[in-house]
Amino acid sequence: MESAIESLKVGASSYIRKPFETPIWRQCTVHPDCHIVFNGSYYSVPYRFTSKRVWIRAGRRLLRVYFENELIKVHPLAKRKGSWQTDQRDYPHTEG
Repeated sequence: MESAIESLKVGASSYIRKPFETPIWRQCTVHPDCHIVFNGSYYSVPYRFTSKRVWIRAGRRLLRVYFENELIKVHPLAKRKGSWQTDQRDYPHTEG
């Protein structure tokens, strides 16, 4: 019986060791240059959302952007303040 209890303790402790990620949620407006600003860094968003209010969910590694409860963009979280995370596909296509 003792080994079963020890087995449960060992199994439960593996879950305790994993850090829980507490995300940060913020609302912001997409700028005319197709970027939003979070913690001093810039992240591109598809141009069709320019001037729209979006929600940002920042975790430990990723920044997710939502519009009307739909995930519209995911970027790696910037490691340095002032960084630009730009996806060229977010800009409007121009022919020329």
